[in-house]
Amino acid sequence: MEHFTQNVRIPVQALPQKKFRNRADQELVTRYFVEKFPIFLENPGDANSAVVFTYFEDSVPSLEAFKTFLNSYKQLFLGLNGELQPDLCRPDRRELFKAEAYFRSISSQEFNPAELPHYFQVRKLAEEKQFRRAWWR
Repeated sequence: MEHFTQNVRIPVQALPQKKFRNRADQELVTRYFVEKFPIFLENPGDANSAVVFTYFEDSVPSLEAFKTFLNSYKQLFLGLNGELQPDLCRPDRRELFKAEAYFRSISSQEFNPAELPHYFQVRKLAEEKQFRRAWWR
């Protein structure tokens, strides 16, 4: 948390958070990074190192759960201005192209026409069921 708020100067409001209450009579408490997936710097000694975010899919594969995860991290991803690297860990690689497309859609603030050829290339590979070739750039 300190890396993002102090070193990168991202406001604490942009960090992924959930509010909890231990008991009905207690006030809400804010917790950050509740998923507890590993987050680390790609090159720890480099001040401009990309931040690596991991997501481990549970035993029931679901892109909806991954989308929920990405949505909770969206403001943080946008604050990093592209200095991040996602790492989706899932046993079934068949829907990675969908996961990639969704990640790209939420991690950029603007529509980028330069991404369209890649999208259609990945889509064509998926339609041809060439899933091993449909991997992140």
